[in-house]
Amino acid sequence: MPGANTESPAAGQTPAAGPFWSRQWGWPHALAMVVACGIAAVAVQLLFPRSAFELPAAQSWPAVGVWCGAWVAAGLILRSRALVRGVGGRHFGMAALSAVALLSLPAAVFGWRASLVGMPMAVASAFLLANLSACIGRRLVVPGRDNRRFLLVHTGLLIVFAAMVGGRPQVERGALRLVEAGESAAVLRGRAGNAIALPFAVRLLDFRMEAYEPTLTIARRDTVAQDWTVQPGSTRLVSGRIVRIDRYSIRVEEFIARASVVDGQAIQCDSSGAGPAARVTVSDDAGIPVADGWLHNATPFGPDIFLRLATGTVLFLNPGKPKWFESALELDYGGRAETVAVAVNRPVRRHGWTLMQSGYDSEAGAASRLSVIEVVRDRALPFIYAGISLLLLGVAWMALAAGREREA
Repeated sequence: MPGANTESPAAGQTPAAGPFWSRQWGWPHALAMVVACGIAAVAVQLLFPRSAFELPAAQSWPAVGVWCGAWVAAGLILRSRALVRGVGGRHFGMAALSAVALLSLPAAVFGWRASLVGMPMAVASAFLLANLSACIGRRLVVPGRDNRRFLLVHTGLLIVFAAMVGGRPQVERGALRLVEAGESAAVLRGRAGNAIALPFAVRLLDFRMEAYEPTLTIARRDTVAQDWTVQPGSTRLVSGRIVRIDRYSIRVEEFIARASVVDGQAIQCDSSGAGPAARVTVSDDAGIPVADGWLHNATPFGPDIFLRLATGTVLFLNPGKPKWFESALELDYGGRAETVAVAVNRPVRRHGWTLMQSGYDSEAGAASRLSVIEVVRDRALPFIYAGISLLLLGVAWMALAAGREREA
């Protein structure tokens, strides 16, 4: 818990009466500090929006380290001072934590990420870091196993949050647009337009995609609304299957999962970029044949083919959405190369960089020769993992100690 109290109010270091800020801190002090500084931060944000968003001292390793170190030293040396006791106390910690949570809410709910990098968030983060640092400094000289467990948990929390705040500008991110059999890319173009050298060159060997089954679909032209209404049918397209859509009975005579179109006829094609095709016969309610022929949606191996059933009514094959897609990449480390597969939700991590499948040529679909790979390096991750490890170790130690106390 942020900023747990470390000394009894009766210890005599902080008077119960006297000037407001020299008394022992409680909720009035914590809320007054957070609200007053929060209002000032909002005012600065509104008056100087650009400078407030780009304050280098609010999000950099040296500033965060100096800030935390100063409060650890203050907690250790000036532990009896009212200000240090208050900043390191639970009331101020809960107030600062609540401010950080409230400012994070717009980004979590509405995707408004501006609240994460503005002046109010910088102030709230500084307060929470000060609280954790001061309470750690004040507990460094307190003996006992309970104190060691406390320090383990709070040190883990401090490392995690400090890494998140100070490491945010250290995240390097960009996208590589790779073409099959094209040139390798060893320089990443960052979002700010800066060039970032990668420790390896990336080349696209192959792009693969698998889509869901296509759907037989009837579309009608609404002459009043000047728009089309779509009525989908079945996705189980096998030879001999009869599909009923509205007043039409559609029999699938032949289905080819991967087809190319030659002179209006679909034939088997082994290329991964080929799309499905179906030969159908269509009858109305009376069993009278209405149309027959091939259906095919456009790919590099053939054009769109649809059947006109009546005036303003057509039958077509609606392609299935992508089920998965991945890129086979070659990573060249300067004489030594390896082949990796990068897919959606299956990134590859090499030398501190994470390669993620981001996109492709949506118009070409499975025949896409373009793959977009997002490349990210977050220098703060090792520190975050270290902090989480300390936190979990402290929590496990606390749980073990609590279990032994119950047994005793």
